[in-house]
Amino acid sequence: MSGQVVVEQPHGGDAVTVGREEIRAKIANFTTQYDAEEGTFVVFELVTECGEDNAFGMPAGVSHEYRRFTNFHYFSQYLNAAFPYVIVPPIPEKKVNFSIERMAIDVTDEDFLRRRSDGFNVFIEHVVAHPILVKDKGVHAFLTRKDWKEHLFYTPPRSEEEVLFSGKSWRDTLSNFSISRKGNPPPEEFVNFKNFSALWFDNIAATLKAHEGLALNVQDTVDVHEELKAGFRRLADVEDGLNAPLKATASAMMKIAEATDKKLLFEQRDMAEALYNLLLFSNSIKAFLKHEEIENSNVENAREALSSKQKTLQAIIDPEHSTGIGSMWTRLTTSKSEEKIASLKQDVVVLEQGLKDATARYDSFVEKGKEEIEYFHKMKKNKMLTIFRDFAEIQQKHASAMIKFWNNVRTAVKPRVVASNDDDEEDL
Repeated sequence: MSGQVVVEQPHGGDAVTVGREEIRAKIANFTTQYDAEEGTFVVFELVTECGEDNAFGMPAGVSHEYRRFTNFHYFSQYLNAAFPYVIVPPIPEKKVNFSIERMAIDVTDEDFLRRRSDGFNVFIEHVVAHPILVKDKGVHAFLTRKDWKEHLFYTPPRSEEEVLFSGKSWRDTLSNFSISRKGNPPPEEFVNFKNFSALWFDNIAATLKAHEGLALNVQDTVDVHEELKAGFRRLADVEDGLNAPLKATASAMMKIAEATDKKLLFEQRDMAEALYNLLLFSNSIKAFLKHEEIENSNVENAREALSSKQKTLQAIIDPEHSTGIGSMWTRLTTSKSEEKIASLKQDVVVLEQGLKDATARYDSFVEKGKEEIEYFHKMKKNKMLTIFRDFAEIQQKHASAMIKFWNNVRTAVKPRVVASNDDDEEDL
């Protein structure tokens, strides 16, 4: 049975009941709270609805959980630690750093909180839409349980045992690994993805830079319209004969500004934020590629350890034909030599199994990683198409509204121009 995932943007009223096989998750609301020890902080209401027959193993019904920014950050760290082969979606940054917009930095500011809420909705959207993440028990716990931290289990790098996630930063964990590439080069898909991602992020950064001019132009357009409205009002007061039509045109201009200009401002800002959210994937992609290097390093280290042990074993068995370390074993007595050989053979068996395990882990990572790269490309393509399609639509609406406005202006002014020409002819 294949499940369906529906992600809904915040809206008022009661939530819509999901189908039997569906899951819906959203940030429904946010509130500012105060604590004597912690001061003022914001809580986001996370609403999750699960159908009775959903294929992801989640309990049916509706849950209302409340999460702070620190909770989302902790959960994001868990996802990066538990799923090294997944390009984990980013959460909004703790502090807004958006040079092309004048954005609030007060964490209790309404506009700031709305943007952060939208960012968390995008994060939840990516998580529940991901075919691997949506099946994870830790994800289920974060969405539906108050004790969610007690259900975040993962397997640390270079370990075989599953442990409870402690909250240690995945970036700190990765930074502890100093890796120099050995053995085979990365798979072609990983090399291409690394090159693509670098170029892609450069293009997004360039688009955001270009958007700075677009944002200024949109604001200039709105300012001009405000000036035009004021001008029409003043002209209507001077020209008594055009009072009514000019006032009507000014009123129409005001409606255009409210219905179109403001929406254009919101749309261009949302486009920039959507691009910026994609730019935040940079750290996750770097971690994804770093994990491939780690798994490859584990294989090569296991191979080198096995090779070294095999050479030592061969040197004891046949010291005369062994190079380098052979002579040091010639002084061993027969009993000591046999004892050492038996011990080394056991070590070789263990190391052979270690190499097999490391190779299997690497092969598994590469297989899952290739699927993740394909999934990411599809997600990225759909996201980019949506961003530019929505913005093109609002630009088209804006242009149509402007044409209608200037037609109104021409209609209002034309009778007065004709009358003026008739008066001039009578004077002649």
